[in-house]
Amino acid sequence: MSDSTDQFGGGQGDVDEQRAADAEAMRQLHHELASAPAIEVIAQALAHLATFAYVRLGVPEEENARYRELHSARVLIDAIGGMLVAVEGRLGPGEEELREALAALHMTYASLLEQEGAGADQAGAQAQPSQPSQTPPPRREEERLQRPRSGLWVPGQD
Repeated sequence: MSDSTDQFGGGQGDVDEQRAADAEAMRQLHHELASAPAIEVIAQALAHLATFAYVRLGVPEEENARYRELHSARVLIDAIGGMLVAVEGRLGPGEEELREALAALHMTYASLLEQEGAGADQAGAQAQPSQPSQTPPPRREEERLQRPRSGLWVPGQD
């Protein structure tokens, strides 16, 4: 093989063409990002965060149960709420839809948290039926809910 061909039979010219194409693609991406309205970027980011929050809630269950992690879902939900507060009244017609999605995330989170607590209570009752009822030790999520309020809405805190 000569110096101008690689092991797959392509020449140095092919490598240079690929680099040039990659550089052009990067310039186009940079231009698109630089010229996009900030509000559209924020709305898109919020939509992605909401989608990821549903995944961490394990919704829909048949697809995402293995990804359920309520603590991570809570962080995402709080981030969405904080961002919506920060841009309130400036997102345009999609803002109401994002607020409705946030409300649905709050309700789903609260429901799953309640189910998780009920499931833990039932498992404890079945494991020790002959012992008197005792208050289960507080879970980390419950301890966190008892901390001072951050200003963000938290299920169970009104």
